[in-house]
Amino acid sequence: PEVASSADGRYLLVTVMVGFGRHDLHLLDTVTGAWHNLFVGHEVVTSFRFGGAGLVGRTTLDAPNGRVVTVGLDAPQSEHWRTVVPERPDVVIGAVACSGDELVVVAGRAAVDTVERWSLTGELAGTVEGLGLVSVPDAFAGPAGDVFLTVSAFHEPTAIWRLSGTELTRWCPDAPAASDLPPLTVSHTTYA
Repeated sequence: PEVASSADGRYLLVTVMVGFGRHDLHLLDTVTGAWHNLFVGHEVVTSFRFGGAGLVGRTTLDAPNGRVVTVGLDAPQSEHWRTVVPERPDVVIGAVACSGDELVVVAGRAAVDTVERWSLTGELAGTVEGLGLVSVPDAFAGPAGDVFLTVSAFHEPTAIWRLSGTELTRWCPDAPAASDLPPLTVSHTTYA
């Protein structure tokens, strides 16, 4: 199981992976001691994090390629979820992180990920440039609102990148010296 705490410590979100295609979500109000089953017993992948005015997350409920939803903590059940980033036929939604009033969303197309910035009201604010042909399996918000991206490239080892507003920098480890890497040619070809 995965456990996350709201910034004020009042709520705990418990995510339990049941097999590979089912994630059950439970919310504990630590003040009242009440447990709420947010989403239980459905064969869909759903992951939430605290952000915005409640919870922000990715789900494959009614969206096999994924969509990003938000919901308040007062009524967090699935019938109250509001779609912020809709499902798209040519994109698979991956990791999601909430930074202030903006979402950082990983969008995969033909085995290559891009990073998009969205408002909490569902407006595309832009894409993050400078990563190239990569896979971004995780994105998480730091305490200062920066977003950290785990980036796996085809031409060098996995690294952590830091997105601060619109500024993207490699955080760690340092990029390997060109002499440490074998000569590679990376190409990306798609077919109809």
